[in-house]
Amino acid sequence: MIRLANVSDVKRVFELAKEIHPHSSYAHIAIAKDKFKRLFATMVVSQKAYVAVAEYDGEITAVIMGVKDAVFFSHQLAATDVLFLSKKGGGYLARRFVKWAQGDPLVVDIRVGLTSGMKGAERTGKAYEKLGLENVGGIYYADVSGGISK
Repeated sequence: MIRLANVSDVKRVFELAKEIHPHSSYAHIAIAKDKFKRLFATMVVSQKAYVAVAEYDGEITAVIMGVKDAVFFSHQLAATDVLFLSKKGGGYLARRFVKWAQGDPLVVDIRVGLTSGMKGAERTGKAYEKLGLENVGGIYYADVSGGISK
């Protein structure tokens, strides 16, 4: 089942994040439980945000969190994802997020990222392309916790 998230989902969404996090390019950055819970709760009740989950057999298997806000150099709105975690049902969530953004006549741009570096990310990219989104670039990364050496 795909549904909008509730504040009460935070514990189960946090558990999903803890399960997926070690496999992402963000694994070296600790998840701050208090910050995660506060951001999740804030977004669930925000008029500018979209937070939905996929739930199967009582388990939350995917979550997408996105926002609509002004492009930093314009007054026009863009929609972007903040967090997208998926074990199962992520394609349906992506489709709902895109429809949510397209449903606002003030939104002129949708931008989502694939920054996890996880196996299978190319499937997510292909799903976005089927929804009409285009790959317009890439993410470059360096872990600088120990400094950059060349």
